[in-house]
Amino acid sequence: MKTEKDYYFFIYKELPCVINRVIWSGHLCGYVGIPKNHALYSKKYGDYVAVKNVDDVKFNGNYIGLFINSLDADRAENEVSIDMLFDVHGGITYSENVAPNTDKELYPDTWWFGFDCAHSGDLCPKNDFGGGVYRDVDYVKEEIHSLVNQLLKFSNHENN
Repeated sequence: MKTEKDYYFFIYKELPCVINRVIWSGHLCGYVGIPKNHALYSKKYGDYVAVKNVDDVKFNGNYIGLFINSLDADRAENEVSIDMLFDVHGGITYSENVAPNTDKELYPDTWWFGFDCAHSGDLCPKNDFGGGVYRDVDYVKEEIHSLVNQLLKFSNHENN
């Protein structure tokens, strides 16, 4: 494993992006900030949103989200939770008004969605229990690029 920093900030397609290492385990997380005018602004990752066709939503490996979605009798047939909507490593696992280790004052009207690389099959360098794949900065950056593209597509109302 090459030497990497614990924090990266960059802009991709005009959206702020962060890669942050969880110090106690060593795994990386990725975050994308969206502006107030985005349809998902202030939504929690477990909130449901309407989509044109639920069958078009690609499964992202989030088995817990899939299980919860399947049990929710109040969910409409054309709704899916945000953590299931985006095809990003392990699904969306974070939604807040600030990204970890990022100054909220720099982006005060930004809502952040994030994902982590500490799922089954992932290697957490400080908690190596005998296997898994380490998801490095390059991998997380590519996942962030994909998430940005998906968030922009959603904001253009192509999915609802």
